[in-house]
Amino acid sequence: MWENSGSLLDSENETFTLLNNTATSDGYGGFIRTWTDGPTFAGTLKDDQGTTARIGSVQTGKTFGALFVAKSVQLNHLDVFRRESTGRTYRISDPNANATPKVADLDLTRYPVEQWDIPE
Repeated sequence: MWENSGSLLDSENETFTLLNNTATSDGYGGFIRTWTDGPTFAGTLKDDQGTTARIGSVQTGKTFGALFVAKSVQLNHLDVFRRESTGRTYRISDPNANATPKVADLDLTRYPVEQWDIPE
């Protein structure tokens, strides 16, 4: 018999950390940006293998993909997060997240993402 040990989707989840960005005055009319760790969340990150993503990857040197999280994880356009398994940072690249319909059994939201380096 099969044991109910969570869904197949849950078995693919890994840990991510949302990064908070604060700007403080540098005293000379500019700003100093500071990045700090925010809340962690579980999700699955998949590389986009489509033609457009491959062309964009070659042109920019960035990786494009999709982040799948539970609907309860609310992310916004341009939010930055770190993949704990690799230490790489990513950014939500499109304001149009795709949640599964309310009538569906899947509790997922898909966010388009791009690999993104935190500016020094």
